[in-house]
Amino acid sequence: MNRRNIGITYIFLGVIKVIVGVLVLGGVVMGFWNLILPQLFGWPAVTFWQALGLFILAKIFFGGFGGGRLGGVLRGDIRGCNPLRDKWLKMTNEERKEFFKKHAYGHFQQWAGPAEAKASRTKKK
Repeated sequence: MNRRNIGITYIFLGVIKVIVGVLVLGGVVMGFWNLILPQLFGWPAVTFWQALGLFILAKIFFGGFGGGRLGGVLRGDIRGCNPLRDKWLKMTNEERKEFFKKHAYGHFQQWAGPAEAKASRTKKK
């Protein structure tokens, strides 16, 4: 099997997974809606397509469609989008400890040990 056939196979399997996932999610939302909400509130039952629309609307409002490369790009998790993170990843362990001491002890006294906290309070007076 050559590379081209493997790529086509992965694409085909990906499309099948998406179709099955959409069918399952739409069915689950429809089932829960029709099982619970008409009895509790007297709301009408929904069809599969209405349930799928409700699911997509809820994902847009409350959860987004993150994950994978696209989700990382949208959140700014790729390299270059967060300079402080990139700087942190390039530091050695000693540089990280020094960076933390320099930045954390000045702002968060509860993180400092007793000697460091006392020393920093006496310097400020």
